Amino acid sequence: MDKKDNSSPFGLIVIIGLLIIVGLLKGSDKKASSGKPVSKNKRTKTMSKNLFKYFLVPTEVIRDYIDVNATILSLILATLSAYVIYSVRKTDEMKARIFQEAEKINTLDFIIDFDVLDDKTLYDTSDTKNRTRLLIRLDSIVKGNITFDEPGMTPIGFSNDPVLRGEEIIRTMRSVSQHYPFRKPFKETRVTPVGTREIVYEPLQFEDIDNTGKWADDLTEVVSRFNQAIYGSTNMFSEKIKAYNDKLRNQYISQNDAERGLPPEDENMKARLHNFDQTSPASELKLFLNNINRAGEIATATHLQYEQLKAHQTRNSRTNKYISWGYIFACIAFICGVVIPMVYARLPRLLVLYVPIIFYLSIFVAVGCLIFQL
Repeated sequence: MDKKDNSSPFGLIVIIGLLIIVGLLKGSDKKASSGKPVSKNKRTKTMSKNLFKYFLVPTEVIRDYIDVNATILSLILATLSAYVIYSVRKTDEMKARIFQEAEKINTLDFIIDFDVLDDKTLYDTSDTKNRTRLLIRLDSIVKGNITFDEPGMTPIGFSNDPVLRGEEIIRTMRSVSQHYPFRKPFKETRVTPVGTREIVYEPLQFEDIDNTGKWADDLTEVVSRFNQAIYGSTNMFSEKIKAYNDKLRNQYISQNDAERGLPPEDENMKARLHNFDQTSPASELKLFLNNINRAGEIATATHLQYEQLKAHQTRNSRTNKYISWGYIFACIAFICGVVIPMVYARLPRLLVLYVPIIFYLSIFVAVGCLIFQL
């Protein structure tokens, strides 16, 4: 816990005390110069009277005071304003960098599966609880553990069939990558100028700093759980994806040229198999791993810049208190040292002279405290 800073109030008390002592000493010197012995009580009354007269009795205002106060206050206010502008601009720049980094997530392209996207059961990972439950289940699927599946999920249970588990790994990858914390694709496609169709996405919007920080934490959790499942059991993970990939490849062959009696070395067959390999589960896995690693980098960079912003705001909180009080006292000093003397020719010294002086010394003490606390 930070200790409360009492240095500025203490400095103000010392300054006011010194001013009072100066006034008392002036009254004492005048009385002592008369050479007449006085009693202690009478001396106290005389000093109080002199102090009252010195500070509060209206005297002729020296016009140079107005010019000096106006000059000093303009410099102080200019300095305070420059710092406020600098602080606000730096904060805005840090926020802009956070949004710019976070928006890179909208550049990642995953394999789209509209069947998964339309599934409103527990595969709908836009719900935080569903997403966490699905990722925990993924780790069990990869490691071959028993899974206790809820209604709406593909039942695996006690089955150790690598094909079934490989299919469920791909389904989990697709369901997570098509919802928050990634951008969501629309079911409708768009025709490009060259006549092809492309997926239309609903990009993530980043406008609030705290929500962006939470998004970075959510993305970090997703990446961490995937990395734990993938790299924590690499061989078992690859085995299940390969089994599912081989099954689909054999089905693809049997449904196409293999039924027509074409040999595997036929050029037409090779071209078809090449097309399959470009979109196969094995190829999709490579794309997904590249994207998930990139997502981890984006989440880390965004979170780091978010923490830097929070640290910057924490450091400025103490300085901002000084700035706020500085503006308040500057207004008081301006009214007492510049505005009122321009209207009235005779004013008390306390108002026209010592109020601005106390403000200037307070600024000096506050700046000194900030320097020694760096």
